[in-house]
Formats: sequence, structure tokens, C-alpha cells
Amino acid sequence: MNQYIDSILTSFQTNFKGYPTSVATDISRTDLVDLSIGEIQLDQPNWIKELILTSMKEAPLGYVDSQGMKSLRSAYASYLFKAGNSINEEKILITSGAKEALWMAFLISLQPKDTILLPKPGWSPYYMWAQALGAVIRTYDPRDKNVADVIINEISTYQPSVLVVNFPNNPTGAEISQIELNRIVNRAQDYQVKVISDEVYRVFASTKESAATILGRINSSQSQNLIHVDSMTKMLGLGGLRIGFFVSDESTIDKIRNFRASYASCVSSLAQCASASILEDERLINHIQALVRVTKQNLKSTVDQLLKHQYPVESSGAVYVWAKYQDSEATAAPSKHIIINGRHVKAALGSIFGAPEYFRLCPVRPQYLLNSILF
Repeated sequence: MNQYIDSILTSFQTNFKGYPTSVATDISRTDLVDLSIGEIQLDQPNWIKELILTSMKEAPLGYVDSQGMKSLRSAYASYLFKAGNSINEEKILITSGAKEALWMAFLISLQPKDTILLPKPGWSPYYMWAQALGAVIRTYDPRDKNVADVIINEISTYQPSVLVVNFPNNPTGAEISQIELNRIVNRAQDYQVKVISDEVYRVFASTKESAATILGRINSSQSQNLIHVDSMTKMLGLGGLRIGFFVSDESTIDKIRNFRASYASCVSSLAQCASASILEDERLINHIQALVRVTKQNLKSTVDQLLKHQYPVESSGAVYVWAKYQDSEATAAPSKHIIINGRHVKAALGSIFGAPEYFRLCPVRPQYLLNSILF
């Protein structure tokens, strides 16, 4: 096996032991509530289910454009436009989920011994990929109240080749403003740093900061150093469709399109047609707003119960609650399970995000399930 694959497999077994590679639940544990998986797990409304079925009946069953079907790229461009972002569909590439978009962004951006600036706490695959590609890793804390100043200083001091920003942040929910993001990107442009902006939780942000806003107003030479990544998975809890969006300048899109065609002919045409129909539907915005309201309510209820049970909560946002174990003994040997109202609740270990004294919960679950532990 090659060095890259060996490095990834080693990461699973050592640095990131416990990273969720499956959503399988221990069905033998009738007292266990699983809040570890970072996914919206709510029942989809009938109109979305019906749209998926109807659109799939009309989908082409042969190969489609490796960049993604124009209907979906146009639908996503229109979705961005409604949010105030002017992006041409030629600057959009459809991927098999945001994870593939981010992985490809790393592959085209990093050379061995390049320096990359990553958030810590941060999503585990950033570190796996950077290590496997032989990069030098530096980190910044996304929870810092002056995080934009911290990142700008790191750019000036270390002049990395790549900067990854992920706001709202997984796992902490931390956010930044559009003004702060603009400042970061401007400094990155000064030093020719490629910025990969992972925005899969953007719809849950109180401030709708986006690299897409910047891509819509800068010229092609500047946009070569900026990548915006989005996802149907996190936006709507439609992980099974596996639809992600990679947005950059046209030359970068063309490069990625050709590379992608070497190992994957195209993203499923059925999933693309279903996603286009959902993005074009006039009910979408109201549905997203309803999801955001439910998410905020669930986060608040979970925070209240954690505090009641003496779990120090540091932050909450996006679809996550970020909290500490109750004592140093628990931190030294952290468990995937915490106890709330006598129920075992499965959490994501903070160690996989680079902060072993913490754990992460994703309480965007059916109300009956949350009621079983919260009340």
C-alpha cells in the first residue's frame, strides 16, 4: 500500500482512534441515546420525499457531466444568488458529498513540506490528509475571541501555503463575521495563501459569512486562491444523497474536473436531479428556517441539562454542543458515554478533534428521543 494510504490508516488507529467511520448503533443497548454522529436525524417532510421520487424518475441513467449536471449547478448558483452571492455555474463542481470536495481541495493545494494552518479543535480528516500529504501543520484556536487577528498574525509570521477556515466550526460551533472573513482572505491574498473555506454549517450561523460572497466580487486571478465548500448533507440532513459543492475559479474547476474524471466518472445523476429539484423548490427556505429553529431549541435544551448535571459547557452552535468532562479522572480516561437523567448518552470524543478534555454532542434528533434524556 502507498505511503498516503498507510498514513491515513495509521491515523485511524493512533491519533484519531475513535473517529466515527460508521453510523452503526449498538442496538443491544436499550438505554443508550446516540448523539455522537454529526448529522441532522429528523424525519424529512413529505414534499422532499415526493420530490426525490419524482425527480429520480426523470433522471438520465447514463453518464453525465463530470463537473456535475448543469441543472444542479444552476440551481445551486440560484440558491447562492438569493443569499446575495453572485456565482456563475461554471465555477461550481458537484462532488460526492463535501468530504470529497475538501479532500480534492487538499490534494490540489498541498505539496510535501508545505505549511498548512488548521483549526484546533477541528475536524479530524483535515489532520489525516495534511499528515498523509507530508505537510507541516500549524494550528489556531477557532474559539479565540480575536480569531481573525490570530489567523492574520499566523499568516504573516509563518506564510503557510494553505489556510483552512471552518465557521461555524466543527466541533465547537464558533462563528466569525463576514468582515472578519474578508480581513482573513485579504491577508491571505497578500501572501498568496490558498484559503479553503469549509462552510457546510453556514445555514445555521447567526451571521451568514461566506467565501462565496468574496468569490462573487473578486477577479479570476484572485479567486484561484479561494475555495468554497458546501453540502446538501449538513444543510438538510440528506447524507444519503452524497451531494457536495466545490466552488472556485474556472481554471481550478477545470483542473479538478479532469482529475476527478480519472477515478470517478460522475456523481449519481439520480442524486443530482433530486438535489436540483429540492434547491429549486419555493418551500426550501421555509424548511431551512424551521430546521434552524428546531436546532437552536435542541441545543438550548441540551445545554441546560448538561449544566444541571455539572458538565461544563464551553460553547454551542451549528448543530453541536461542546462541553467538558466533569473531572480530571474522566478527562484522563474519557468515555464515549456520559450520563444524563440516568440515561447513557453516546458522545463524540474530544480527542479526535485535538481536545481530549472535551466531548461533542449533536442533539438534532427527534423530540421523543431528546425527551427521553432531557426530562
